[in-house]
Amino acid sequence: TKAMSEATTIRDGEKTENLAAIADATAGADAVKQAIVILKEFYASQVTEDAALIQTKQVPEMAEYKGMQSSKGGVVGMLEVIETDFLRLKAETEASEKAAAAEY
Repeated sequence: TKAMSEATTIRDGEKTENLAAIADATAGADAVKQAIVILKEFYASQVTEDAALIQTKQVPEMAEYKGMQSSKGGVVGMLEVIETDFLRLKAETEASEKAAAAEY
């Protein structure tokens, strides 16, 4: 029937959009995860490299700068939030897709 044909067309469009959103969220989460690993390795290497380059008694007292690596903020913290957002989007879209498929 015409109504069933229209419903199938709409459902196929929804499915295509949902699968694309799931793929994008998965790719985004993977990319952010890799960025977090790279930054953590970079910050860890900076601590050991900086220790070898420290000059003693030639510079005034200054707090050592360790970059934006706070676990509660900074770049790594922001990326962890973004990764969580991607994973949540993926889970919500998968649940929505499953519900729409069951309803169809």
